[in-house]
Amino acid sequence: MRGPLCQKISSTTLIGPSELPTKYMEKIQEMHGQDVTLVVEKTLTATDMSRGQSRLSIPKKQIREGFLSEEEIRILDRKEGIKVSLIEPCLEVSHGLRLKKWNYTSKNFSYMLTERWNAVAHPYTRNELMKDVVIQVWSFRVDGSLWFCLRKVEAPMRQWKGWL
Repeated sequence: MRGPLCQKISSTTLIGPSELPTKYMEKIQEMHGQDVTLVVEKTLTATDMSRGQSRLSIPKKQIREGFLSEEEIRILDRKEGIKVSLIEPCLEVSHGLRLKKWNYTSKNFSYMLTERWNAVAHPYTRNELMKDVVIQVWSFRVDGSLWFCLRKVEAPMRQWKGWL
């Protein structure tokens, strides 16, 4: 029988804070960033971390708030990508990533961060990202351009390990 600690966490239940920690906010403010929005909190999958796949998926069903402008939605619907930059968990800035929309069915899709994702995900020592790590992806705007901030969240199961 499954105990309360083994119950699946709802995709709408936040593990991490619903506000971006100070060190990230300071970095965004240095860049004159605005409109900081939590896009998704998710557990990294094997596919997210695969060097061969080189992409981070942001499933539609896990997106917490709208973060795209009407024009960006039109661009993605036309199967074009949007060049974006990203603040990494280590606070380094990566440029040249591309946000794309992958349609699975007429109503189901995921956004994907592609092109330079491997440079963010690997090596481990840079951002300590690996399968089963919980992350948050935040969006913000710099001079109207879409940016992202990737935050690593401490997974609660590691904290509970000693209790079981």
